[in-house]
Amino acid sequence: AGALAGGALSHPLSSRSKRGAAAPDPTRVSRLACATLRMRAANRPRKAKAANPASTTQQLRAAWAHKPSPWPRPRQKHFSPAKTCPAFDTCYRGHVVPEHDWDGFIDTLRAPLPSTFSFVHTGCAAVHPSLVQARFEALVMSLEQVDGEARARPQTEAPVRVPPCGVLVATGTTVVLRLHLRGGRVRAFARVEAVAAPRRIRPLLWFPERRGWQLDAPRKELLALRSSFKDLRAFIETHVGLGRLNRQ
Repeated sequence: AGALAGGALSHPLSSRSKRGAAAPDPTRVSRLACATLRMRAANRPRKAKAANPASTTQQLRAAWAHKPSPWPRPRQKHFSPAKTCPAFDTCYRGHVVPEHDWDGFIDTLRAPLPSTFSFVHTGCAAVHPSLVQARFEALVMSLEQVDGEARARPQTEAPVRVPPCGVLVATGTTVVLRLHLRGGRVRAFARVEAVAAPRRIRPLLWFPERRGWQLDAPRKELLALRSSFKDLRAFIETHVGLGRLNRQ
């Protein structure tokens, strides 16, 4: 009360330090310093930020658009559908291949490669390649077509052999229609499968024991004929996985 009446009001920290009664509290000093810095920061004028209409994702895309990729791009293969090469023609035409055989030579080179496979021995006596090949020949004969239609064969226990000239298994265009009954409703699915030329399966006579076979259809066409060659594809894929068939 006497200090207030006399008009002299001193800071408590300064009076204590003068009297030597107690040292200043460091926690209180740090709090006061932080409060002072906050007040100065609040009173400091702030710069107005320019509004950027682009979002963060758009800014990242724009930044990466002009930056080269660190990963090398895969080399693109340029394929000519005409399958022509002037340097090849200059080297072989008239020099290696006679002029009158050139057209047939080029047509043979441009034709797609056939599908070939052979039966191999896995070392298991119970599953001999001849047994697997007998099942394969029976399957091939069931796919034989006569006048564009599948040929009905009687069920016999005698083994069926494919003739050396092969068997016609696909020709022309085939329309596959399937009906599915689901939830009391019938849904129809139609699929059209066509081949550019008649396709035959024939044994390779030069292969030992006729264990080598050739299908005129290339691999892509074999994959496209999902309905016509469904059983044949399943047989090949199964025995390739078991190591009994070598496909090329």
